[in-house]
Amino acid sequence: MVLQDVITLTRQLINDTNTGGRWSNTALTNLYNQAQQEVIRDVEFPRARLTTSTVLNQQEYPTPELIDVYRVYVAGQLLVPTTKQVLEGHQTQDYDQGLYTGNEPGTQTPGSGGPPGTQGSFTPAWNTQTPLAYPVSNDWGAPAPDAQMWFTGQRPRYYWESGVIGLVPAPAGVYTLCVDCLAVPDDAVNLTDFLIFPASFKRALAWYVVMQCRAADDTQGAEAKVQMATQMYERTMRKLRTDYQRYDGDQPRMPKLRTYRTGRQLGNNRWGGTGWGEW
Repeated sequence: MVLQDVITLTRQLINDTNTGGRWSNTALTNLYNQAQQEVIRDVEFPRARLTTSTVLNQQEYPTPELIDVYRVYVAGQLLVPTTKQVLEGHQTQDYDQGLYTGNEPGTQTPGSGGPPGTQGSFTPAWNTQTPLAYPVSNDWGAPAPDAQMWFTGQRPRYYWESGVIGLVPAPAGVYTLCVDCLAVPDDAVNLTDFLIFPASFKRALAWYVVMQCRAADDTQGAEAKVQMATQMYERTMRKLRTDYQRYDGDQPRMPKLRTYRTGRQLGNNRWGGTGWGEW
């Protein structure tokens, strides 16, 4: 699907098929760029995969504008999500000063994402962690220690904050950094530009543009037209959300959970028993 497809449908819905009329292609393209940002947030689809190369000892990497981050890999190794607060033990009131992590005294490695001027004693372990080669060797099984403050020997983690992805430990070499995410789409410019959306999104995108067009009118009955366009957009979006939030591709259906309940129910029929129950 290209931008022209959405613009053509929009013109039909607002009854303005003359490109030299009320709405120019440039104006409709600007409104479309606002529409795609709202639609992708509402449906959380389509998702993106970003890749780059790490830099020796560099901990933080700027990203394009992202809405959400789902998975981060370095050299193919899946990293555990975290935040700086968790790394420092805020959640457990430890407020790491390097006293309990075997990292005293600490020295901040050049390229660290820690606060400037970090040096000497009483420094959190995560920003003085020595860079390591990826994949990082560790003996941790499942579940991963994601609620503990950082200490050497854990599975590597990542944090996403203020437009950067941070890696702990920092990579001691050049590796592939891969981020699976929901990204803000690039603005469309030309009518021939390909869009990241499948064709099933065309009506939702067009109705959002129509809604903005109607909101810009100051004619009699404009408010009713805005409400109608809004209702049509929301109706279309409900269908898209249902379709894409339940989509699981070719993944196998998960087995039913088994519990230790001693009774079962199917519709209005109940019966007792011993051992494992299935609900």
